[in-house]
Amino acid sequence: MRKFINGVVIGLIYIYIFFDIDLDTEKTCYHINIFNIHWHHWLLGVITLLISELFKNNYTEYIRGYLLVIIIHGLLYEDCLDFTIKEKCK
Repeated sequence: MRKFINGVVIGLIYIYIFFDIDLDTEKTCYHINIFNIHWHHWLLGVITLLISELFKNNYTEYIRGYLLVIIIHGLLYEDCLDFTIKEKCK
């Protein structure tokens, strides 16, 4: 359980540094657009979580905690289910 909580804390620090506290999609200037799909960070988190569950090791609990924070944070955005390509920031 301690490893999971440490993963959550690492995830919260990551969110604060890279995304700030605001859930403003206008301020985000980096997007992952592959195969004509806008890949949200919550979706990448789900895929990574599924893969990490297949290959369990000593870091699995850290990864679960971290990715849970990433997934929840991504689903809080208004456009979390909009997979259209985003324009690059100027």
